[in-house]
Amino acid sequence: EEAIMNEPGFTRNGVFDRDIYMRVLQVNRITPEYFENIKRYELMLLKMKRLIGEAVDLTDDESRYISGDEQIAKAFRQAFLFDKREKAVKSYVEGIKRQIKIKVNTHLIS
Repeated sequence: EEAIMNEPGFTRNGVFDRDIYMRVLQVNRITPEYFENIKRYELMLLKMKRLIGEAVDLTDDESRYISGDEQIAKAFRQAFLFDKREKAVKSYVEGIKRQIKIKVNTHLIS
């Protein structure tokens, strides 16, 4: 609910407007139930991605390779960590794909 109420496309003067929300959904031929289920699913995926990513950190060896100016070293650390976290999430997803049968509805992909 909070995620929907904070959605910029549904606000007027910084405040959630139910009429705008309903109009946007109607124009897009989406029911509130469907949109809310999609939003719930997106939030769950985001949370899973964050949890998996937070479990990843740089090793001492990886940290030793990063040196130099503190600001540059921090940027390298963040970039390296971001890459490592993305790979961990991708690896997790690939592992799940191997375990379960997934049907891809290519006709729904635009």
